[in-house]
Amino acid sequence: MESLRESILERAKHKREKVKRVHDIMMQSKERKDNLSNAVDADLVVTESNETKSERHVLSTRSKNDTHTTDADINFVNDKQPMVEVDRNTTPESTDMSHKEGKIDQNANAKKYGQNGQILNETSNEANIKREINVLETRNIDLERSVARLLAENEKLNKENEHLKQTYKDLSDSIKKTSVQTKDHVDSLIVQPNFTPPYLPKVRESALAKPHHVNAPSSSRNSQKES
Repeated sequence: MESLRESILERAKHKREKVKRVHDIMMQSKERKDNLSNAVDADLVVTESNETKSERHVLSTRSKNDTHTTDADINFVNDKQPMVEVDRNTTPESTDMSHKEGKIDQNANAKKYGQNGQILNETSNEANIKREINVLETRNIDLERSVARLLAENEKLNKENEHLKQTYKDLSDSIKKTSVQTKDHVDSLIVQPNFTPPYLPKVRESALAKPHHVNAPSSSRNSQKES
């Protein structure tokens, strides 16, 4: 019973250690999630800063294009020569900047979606860890109840065992006491003068009643009958 108790306590100890490890893993997962959220915020700030710089560059380019277009219009009016109006939005520099902005937006969105997916995975893992912790805590409670029940049964058996031991001891002491008293009584009777056991007088009476009785042979009995 003692070994069973130690085994159950050891299992309960291992369960508590496992719950602690799972709790530590969950806390580490939460820290990684917080760090990832901070990194996402930082990336968004950097992306917004880059977008602001790009917008400034585009505005500067457009301003230069506007100045160039105004000069062309003035020259057209002064020289009265046909001139093709330059599209401000289709200059090589603006086209290149538009492509760069598109790539930046795509990269930012892809990174954002990837980080959101990672956050979802972390959240799912955290939920799974919480479920495992609940299962382990339930098992731990069941084990503690089993240990308490076994300890109560063990205590009951110990009390019954002690009662049996005491009963056996009392019986043994009583038998020893009776044996000693009987022996003392017999010894006291033996040391008395002219003590004769109760069965000896019967033997003496039988011997005195027929001291010389001897069975005669069968031939003698027959001859006596004939005479």
